[in-house]
Amino acid sequence: MFDSAYRFKGSYKSKVKKLCDPVEPGRSIAPFYIFNRMVDVLECAAIVGFCYNKRVTEIDNEDDENISGEINAKTMINESSRLQFIYRLIMMNEDVLEPIIYEEMSLEDSTIKSKVDVTFRFDLDPVRNKDYMDLFNSYVMGGIDILFDKFSEVKTREDAVEVMNELMENSRKIINSEQ
Repeated sequence: MFDSAYRFKGSYKSKVKKLCDPVEPGRSIAPFYIFNRMVDVLECAAIVGFCYNKRVTEIDNEDDENISGEINAKTMINESSRLQFIYRLIMMNEDVLEPIIYEEMSLEDSTIKSKVDVTFRFDLDPVRNKDYMDLFNSYVMGGIDILFDKFSEVKTREDAVEVMNELMENSRKIINSEQ
Protein backbone atom coordinates (compact mmCIF):
# COMPACT_ATOMS: atom_id res chain seq x y z
CA MET A 1 0.00 0.00 0.00
CA PHE A 2 1.36 3.40 -1.07
CA ASP A 3 4.39 1.66 -2.59
CA SER A 4 3.95 2.67 -6.22
CA ALA A 5 3.53 5.87 -8.22
CA TYR A 6 0.31 7.82 -7.66
CA ARG A 7 -1.33 9.53 -10.62
CA PHE A 8 -3.78 12.42 -10.48
CA LYS A 9 -6.15 12.33 -13.43
CA GLY A 10 -8.36 14.74 -15.33
CA SER A 11 -8.65 18.30 -14.05
CA TYR A 12 -7.10 17.18 -10.75
CA LYS A 13 -3.66 17.24 -12.36
CA SER A 14 -3.90 20.97 -13.02
CA LYS A 15 -5.56 21.68 -9.64
CA VAL A 16 -2.73 19.92 -7.78
CA LYS A 17 -0.12 21.72 -9.89
CA LYS A 18 -1.73 25.09 -9.11
CA LEU A 19 -1.80 24.25 -5.40
CA CYS A 20 1.97 23.60 -5.62
CA ASP A 21 2.76 26.81 -7.54
CA PRO A 22 4.33 29.74 -5.65
CA VAL A 23 1.81 32.21 -4.23
CA GLU A 24 3.89 35.28 -5.05
CA PRO A 25 6.04 34.11 -7.97
CA GLY A 26 7.62 37.50 -8.62
CA ARG A 27 9.02 37.94 -5.12
CA SER A 28 12.73 38.61 -4.89
CA ILE A 29 12.77 36.85 -1.53
CA ALA A 30 12.23 33.09 -1.44
CA PRO A 31 8.81 32.26 -2.92
CA PHE A 32 6.00 31.12 -0.65
CA TYR A 33 4.26 27.83 -1.39
CA ILE A 34 1.00 26.58 0.07
CA PHE A 35 2.18 23.05 -0.73
CA ASN A 36 5.75 22.25 -1.68
CA ARG A 37 5.03 18.83 -3.18
CA MET A 38 2.15 16.96 -4.75
CA VAL A 39 2.37 14.34 -2.00
CA ASP A 40 1.70 17.10 0.54
CA VAL A 41 -1.51 17.92 -1.35
CA LEU A 42 -2.44 14.21 -1.35
CA GLU A 43 -1.99 13.92 2.41
CA CYS A 44 -3.81 17.14 3.26
CA ALA A 45 -6.61 16.57 0.72
CA ALA A 46 -7.45 13.16 2.19
CA ILE A 47 -7.94 14.70 5.63
CA VAL A 48 -9.83 17.76 4.34
CA GLY A 49 -12.08 15.63 2.14
CA PHE A 50 -12.88 13.37 5.08
CA CYS A 51 -13.45 16.23 7.56
CA TYR A 52 -15.79 17.99 5.13
CA ASN A 53 -17.34 14.65 4.07
CA LYS A 54 -16.68 15.45 0.41
CA ARG A 55 -16.17 12.50 -1.90
CA VAL A 56 -15.69 12.59 -5.65
CA THR A 57 -16.14 9.35 -7.56
CA GLU A 58 -16.49 10.63 -11.13
CA ILE A 59 -13.32 12.21 -12.50
CA ASP A 60 -13.68 14.38 -15.59
CA ASN A 61 -11.72 13.67 -18.75
CA GLU A 62 -10.01 17.06 -18.93
CA ASP A 63 -6.42 16.08 -19.41
CA ASP A 64 -3.50 18.40 -20.02
CA GLU A 65 -0.70 16.30 -21.48
CA ASN A 66 1.83 19.00 -20.52
CA ILE A 67 1.22 18.56 -16.81
CA SER A 68 2.70 15.64 -14.94
CA GLY A 69 0.21 14.53 -12.35
CA GLU A 70 2.40 11.78 -10.95
CA ILE A 71 3.99 11.34 -7.57
CA ASN A 72 6.88 8.96 -8.15
CA ALA A 73 7.15 5.64 -6.36
CA LYS A 74 10.19 6.70 -4.31
CA THR A 75 8.30 9.67 -2.84
CA MET A 76 5.26 7.48 -2.12
CA ILE A 77 7.43 4.91 -0.37
CA ASN A 78 9.18 7.63 1.65
CA GLU A 79 5.79 9.02 2.72
CA SER A 80 4.08 5.63 3.08
CA SER A 81 4.02 5.60 6.88
CA ARG A 82 2.29 9.00 6.99
CA LEU A 83 -0.10 8.04 4.16
CA GLN A 84 -0.89 4.74 5.86
CA PHE A 85 -1.59 6.58 9.12
CA ILE A 86 -4.00 8.95 7.33
CA TYR A 87 -5.65 6.02 5.53
CA ARG A 88 -6.11 4.15 8.83
CA LEU A 89 -7.42 7.24 10.58
CA ILE A 90 -10.06 7.68 7.89
CA MET A 91 -11.05 4.00 7.74
CA MET A 92 -11.43 3.74 11.52
CA ASN A 93 -13.73 6.77 11.53
CA GLU A 94 -15.61 6.03 8.32
CA ASP A 95 -19.33 5.36 8.66
CA VAL A 96 -20.13 4.20 5.12
CA LEU A 97 -18.18 0.99 5.37
CA GLU A 98 -20.37 -2.06 5.05
CA PRO A 99 -19.77 -4.02 8.22
CA ILE A 100 -18.62 -7.56 7.76
CA ILE A 101 -21.07 -9.67 9.75
CA TYR A 102 -19.32 -12.16 11.98
CA GLU A 103 -21.34 -15.06 13.33
CA GLU A 104 -22.26 -14.93 17.00
CA MET A 105 -21.40 -11.23 17.26
CA SER A 106 -23.74 -8.31 17.67
CA LEU A 107 -23.97 -5.82 14.80
CA GLU A 108 -22.11 -3.24 16.88
CA ASP A 109 -19.27 -5.66 17.68
CA SER A 110 -19.21 -6.81 14.03
CA THR A 111 -18.96 -3.18 12.90
CA ILE A 112 -16.00 -2.49 15.18
CA LYS A 113 -14.24 -5.74 14.23
CA SER A 114 -14.82 -5.12 10.51
CA LYS A 115 -13.36 -1.60 10.79
CA VAL A 116 -10.30 -3.04 12.48
CA ASP A 117 -10.03 -5.76 9.81
CA VAL A 118 -10.37 -3.25 6.96
CA THR A 119 -7.94 -0.86 8.58
CA PHE A 120 -5.23 -3.21 9.79
CA ARG A 121 -5.72 -6.69 8.35
CA PHE A 122 -6.88 -6.11 4.77
CA ASP A 123 -4.85 -2.98 4.03
CA LEU A 124 -1.99 -4.91 2.42
CA ASP A 125 -4.25 -7.16 0.32
CA PRO A 126 -4.86 -5.26 -2.95
CA VAL A 127 -7.86 -7.41 -3.90
CA ARG A 128 -9.74 -7.02 -0.60
CA ASN A 129 -8.56 -3.45 -0.23
CA LYS A 130 -9.62 -2.06 -3.64
CA ASP A 131 -13.00 -0.65 -2.54
CA TYR A 132 -11.44 0.96 0.53
CA MET A 133 -8.65 2.56 -1.52
CA ASP A 134 -11.32 3.84 -3.92
CA LEU A 135 -13.09 5.37 -0.91
CA PHE A 136 -9.82 6.92 0.30
CA ASN A 137 -9.13 8.31 -3.18
CA SER A 138 -12.64 9.75 -3.39
CA TYR A 139 -11.90 11.74 -0.22
CA VAL A 140 -8.59 12.85 -1.75
CA MET A 141 -10.37 14.21 -4.84
CA GLY A 142 -13.06 15.87 -2.71
CA GLY A 143 -10.35 17.45 -0.58
CA ILE A 144 -8.52 18.72 -3.66
CA ASP A 145 -11.73 20.40 -4.82
CA ILE A 146 -12.10 22.11 -1.44
CA LEU A 147 -8.44 23.16 -1.25
CA PHE A 148 -8.49 24.43 -4.82
CA ASP A 149 -11.67 26.44 -4.20
CA LYS A 150 -10.30 27.91 -0.97
CA PHE A 151 -6.84 28.79 -2.31
CA SER A 152 -7.65 29.74 -5.93
CA GLU A 153 -8.03 33.45 -5.12
CA VAL A 154 -4.99 33.65 -2.83
CA LYS A 155 -2.53 36.28 -4.07
CA THR A 156 -0.34 36.93 -1.02
CA ARG A 157 1.20 35.06 1.86
CA GLU A 158 -1.21 36.81 4.23
CA ASP A 159 -4.20 35.61 2.16
CA ALA A 160 -2.85 32.06 2.32
CA VAL A 161 -2.46 32.21 6.10
CA GLU A 162 -6.01 33.54 6.43
CA VAL A 163 -7.40 30.66 4.35
CA MET A 164 -5.32 28.14 6.34
CA ASN A 165 -6.73 29.50 9.59
CA GLU A 166 -10.26 29.34 8.19
CA LEU A 167 -9.75 25.70 7.12
CA MET A 168 -8.36 24.78 10.54
CA GLU A 169 -11.20 26.53 12.38
CA ASN A 170 -13.86 24.90 10.17
CA SER A 171 -12.24 21.48 10.64
CA ARG A 172 -12.14 21.99 14.40
CA LYS A 173 -15.85 22.93 14.42
CA ILE A 174 -16.74 19.87 12.31
CA ILE A 175 -14.77 17.53 14.56
CA ASN A 176 -16.16 19.06 17.77
CA SER A 177 -19.75 18.93 16.50
CA GLU A 178 -19.45 15.15 15.91
CA GLN A 179 -18.28 14.34 19.43
